[in-house]
Amino acid sequence: MAKLKVKLQAHHHILIHNDLANVAHRFKTTVDKRLELEDREGISLEIMAALAFIAFTTEARLNFIGFKIFGDKWGERENPYEKVRNLCKVLNLSCDFGKRPFKTMEDVQRLRNGMAHGKPIELQVDETIEVDEDDLEELGAIRPPEWEGLVTADFLNLAYEDCDRIWKTFLNAAGLTVFDTLTRAQVSTSLIERISGDA
Repeated sequence: MAKLKVKLQAHHHILIHNDLANVAHRFKTTVDKRLELEDREGISLEIMAALAFIAFTTEARLNFIGFKIFGDKWGERENPYEKVRNLCKVLNLSCDFGKRPFKTMEDVQRLRNGMAHGKPIELQVDETIEVDEDDLEELGAIRPPEWEGLVTADFLNLAYEDCDRIWKTFLNAAGLTVFDTLTRAQVSTSLIERISGDA
């Protein structure tokens, strides 16, 4: 086997938001298919996974656009709300976290934080109330965490749509194309000399 001396030059654009978006899409597609088939066993777990990956995707996309605009000065460690505010300011966009799509993004982030920073919840109740006898069993039911109410197919669809809308709005405002967002590599090799082996 010939041994060669070559010059390798490469520039890799590794953009994690694409992989995260693919995972979110895969979970959402699975949920949609299972709903069509009325197959609901354990579906809330897949909805939770889809929503978590929508949150990861959204933050990774904010970081991508932030790095494109601010370079090394981008505050990657800031919370997503500050990232949105900073991007909106420089891109001349308005953001209202009280309305869609930014309200939805805030809900998705709250759900993600509830799962990622999970901590025990202890509730104590000591009160006298009037209740119908038929409702007595419900009084002892475990109360779910606040974010658990978002684990629905309807919210999944809303989150997917609204977070994608934020992405497209920022891309457009930043003057970026889909090509700019793709993971890719530019590689070239050139032969310097043949060290050994047949010509």
